[in-house]
Amino acid sequence: SIVPDTRPPAEAFLDISNRPQVSNGKAKCIGVALTNQMGEPCNTFQQGEALVLYYEFIVNSEIDVPICGAVISNDKGVIVHGKNNWEADVMLATGLQKGDIFSCRQEILLDIAPGDYVIEVGFASIFLLDNEDFLCLSNDEFVSRERRICHVTKAAHFSVGLATRNGTRFLKHHGVADLPSKFLLSAIVGEKPDE
Repeated sequence: SIVPDTRPPAEAFLDISNRPQVSNGKAKCIGVALTNQMGEPCNTFQQGEALVLYYEFIVNSEIDVPICGAVISNDKGVIVHGKNNWEADVMLATGLQKGDIFSCRQEILLDIAPGDYVIEVGFASIFLLDNEDFLCLSNDEFVSRERRICHVTKAAHFSVGLATRNGTRFLKHHGVADLPSKFLLSAIVGEKPDE
């Protein structure tokens, strides 16, 4: 069942009625919403802010263990991020029946370059037996056992602008993504090079 306080307000849901869906008929995407961390409808963010993506599917026939995920691409078609719940070590250890609604709330930290982006959402499954030891599956084993059910290629659009520091807009990093990094600085003060 859907946990009521994780579902965004109705005004956050996008009109996906004209968005193409690729499906094997076992499920259909019935809702996609974008919000900020406060749950307010939002499609414009600053670098470093979190986007909350919510998407749900209605199940048309029995499905083994559900998998959901999203892919973010920039305006040049480059995939800058993609993650599903298996990759995040979060599983719903049950199958689904006809009429069930499967939902996913995914919070994504936007440590990416300023620009325009598109989100693809997807729904897949793996056999219940596989779920019992999913932490032991290699990526190749997971991919070979995964069954794609439905995905919406251009489910949502959003943009990222410069971050703000002390009331001033600034660029947090160069390039597509801000990878975690550490700096150690030192200076030798007062020393002059030999002449």
